[in-house]
Amino acid sequence: TELEAYKKIFVAGGSKGVGRKVVNQILEKSDGTAVVALVRDPAVAEELNALDGCTAIVGDAMDQKTVENAMDGCDAAITTLGGGNSDGGERVDYTGNSNVIESAGILGVVRIILV
Repeated sequence: TELEAYKKIFVAGGSKGVGRKVVNQILEKSDGTAVVALVRDPAVAEELNALDGCTAIVGDAMDQKTVENAMDGCDAAITTLGGGNSDGGERVDYTGNSNVIESAGILGVVRIILV
């Protein structure tokens, strides 16, 4: 399948809801594809890190450098970041997704999926 072409997939927003389903499906249906999930909650990171093939990094998608560092080494990116405002009043879906797109461009990640 096409998914097998990607060896390490970055997922932003993978802690719950659709994002968590995306993480689970990649891990269940792929043949050795690893997931790097950027999450804000250390407890969720611990839970995700217990899954075989998943590395969870605690950070905030509102910080571009954090996203870039977490995505480094991945060959595809999926973002399921939803609406809502950050503590600073910025839109998470706009700024966070922009940071994912910018980071992918900097790192040469060729496939980005916005969910």
